[in-house]
Amino acid sequence: MAAGDFRSDLYYRLNAAVLSLPPLSKREDFPWLLDRLLEKHGSAGRSLRLSSAARLLILGYCWPGNIRELDNAIAFAAALCEGGVIEVVDLPDHLTLTGDLPDREKDEADVRAILSVCKGNVSEAARRLGVDRTTLHRRMKRLGIERPH
Repeated sequence: MAAGDFRSDLYYRLNAAVLSLPPLSKREDFPWLLDRLLEKHGSAGRSLRLSSAARLLILGYCWPGNIRELDNAIAFAAALCEGGVIEVVDLPDHLTLTGDLPDREKDEADVRAILSVCKGNVSEAARRLGVDRTTLHRRMKRLGIERPH
């Protein structure tokens, strides 16, 4: 409006009500909404499920694009998954550890969760994340996570 690219009278007509919505990751109904999207993208006779690592990653992601971004991510993963189970590797790349995560604590929690699901097998965790094993080792070292024995 200040640059003259948008008419001020139109702005004030559209600005009649302002809705403040919490981020998707902070909504109490997020797990319920996630389950509804899994139902939506499942097909007749083929329901969709999330592996525990994929669910942790989805629930911990900040979702700047809100519901549309989540819906697109589930649709993408549904097209790639095998046997109706969405694994971390099926999710869009920007959700996995190869992308920039908002903070160190979340990053560390995600790595620990994936390693826990994979029973400490770094090679398996890296495969599920879609990253090279050495990349995961570097991430673990940076976060101070001991190599599982």
